[in-house]
Amino acid sequence: MEISLTELKKDGISVVDTNGASTSNHSEREKTALVNLLEDKIEDMLEGYSRSLNELLYGDGTTANSVQGIRSFIVDDPTAANATVGGLATDTNTWWRNRYSIDISTAGTTPIAHKIHQELRQLRRYGGKPNLAVCGSSFLDQLVTELRSTGYFTQNGWNTSGATDIAVADVHYGNLKFVYDPELDDMTISGVEPAKRCYILDTSKLKLYYMEGEKMKRHNPARPHDKYMIYKAITTTCAMVGTQLNCHGVYEIA
Repeated sequence: MEISLTELKKDGISVVDTNGASTSNHSEREKTALVNLLEDKIEDMLEGYSRSLNELLYGDGTTANSVQGIRSFIVDDPTAANATVGGLATDTNTWWRNRYSIDISTAGTTPIAHKIHQELRQLRRYGGKPNLAVCGSSFLDQLVTELRSTGYFTQNGWNTSGATDIAVADVHYGNLKFVYDPELDDMTISGVEPAKRCYILDTSKLKLYYMEGEKMKRHNPARPHDKYMIYKAITTTCAMVGTQLNCHGVYEIA
């Protein structure tokens, strides 16, 4: 993040020292200022950090300076010949092989719900405890449509004096909640439609480990002598670690 001292002065904020370590508001600035410009910039930076980290977590580790993300561990076909994750063969080591089904038919009464029921039994088979299901909009929309088609909106008829509520509550399977993640809609993967996907994870077996003192580390770089600017940055050094893969799965509707 960078912001000039001139921008701050226009917002009624003065920098107390030349390194931008602290600021002060002018008296009665609240009469003209709609927002605190500096706080707004910092909030934007934190939001950008969260979005960037979320994007990295779906990575396959091929991008420079990226995290070995979810797609490094949970692959579309772990049974393929010579397939490996972390140097270990997934075609022969079933413990190190994630569950997958990337062509789920949407025909029939409850194909997705039935597939989820089958898969969760297998994901828990070897002690797995799936606790997070992140979905793209198309997958979640199809699942909700499926559930709606087999349920009822009303028991009193449509022409009642009260309002007709067509809302659908959050989708759960026991304690497992299916959560919409916009990142899956924004991702671009060759030959894949991430919006149609769902990743079911056991976060005790696949999680981030941070280098000590390097999680959301704040930086205040010094400004050049001829630029009256404030610079702020956040960096993180971390790695994703997996200890078991047959408790995670990737699913995609056709």
